[in-house]
Amino acid sequence: MIMSNFKKSGIPFICTTIVGIAFAFFAVSNTSSHYVPMYLLEIWEYSEDIFVFVFPLMCTVPYCWCIYFEKKSGFLRYVSARIPIKNYIRCEYITGALLAWLSIVIISISGLLFTLFVFQPKGYQENVDLVYLFQTVQMENPLFYGVVLSMWRGCLAFLYYTMGFIAAYRFENVFVSLSFPFIYSIFENFVTDMLGHADLSIISSFDINRISLESTSVNSLAVGPVILMMFISGMILIFRHKEKSSV
Repeated sequence: MIMSNFKKSGIPFICTTIVGIAFAFFAVSNTSSHYVPMYLLEIWEYSEDIFVFVFPLMCTVPYCWCIYFEKKSGFLRYVSARIPIKNYIRCEYITGALLAWLSIVIISISGLLFTLFVFQPKGYQENVDLVYLFQTVQMENPLFYGVVLSMWRGCLAFLYYTMGFIAAYRFENVFVSLSFPFIYSIFENFVTDMLGHADLSIISSFDINRISLESTSVNSLAVGPVILMMFISGMILIFRHKEKSSV
């Protein structure tokens, strides 16, 4: 069953990943031609502003639309007559989660590789005191740092996908269902900025060098994902309570 779901989600995965890689190529190319970095990976980081903004959509819409329209069209009722509906939904969720994780990791690593091996800067800014989290690893082993960061971003994509899958399965409005994680991301980032704690935003967990070392820490990087996990848990509890109440 999982293999059939891979085939069903394969085209959205391929299209999303190709578009993401193409965007990473042009973003890194444009940034490297107009900006003199303080260190090599800064080109990669500066080129990712739009990617950081839209990644909640990239890891949800291509993989969550199917479950929404299957429920909306009544297809799930037809499936339930053949196999347990929970098994079908579980397989679809696992497939989408794997593809969402893989797509974001590939796109992120693509931008990294373009920076390291294709569009290397001709020079660097001098006499600048760099103060960033994991700065030593960034400077001495940028490939290792970039790959690990990309895999971490895939984990954040998995969380957003989980939220999007629940929203697509439970909400009736197609716009709300497919854009819910994106709306959450904007609102969460706005609230943390207003409170003066942008370091606690999940966006800061995705783009680590967004905040200077004085304003962030390894522990603060976990706050945004933990809050998102709590929010997802709250959604699950609320919808389960509604199911029991309607029986």
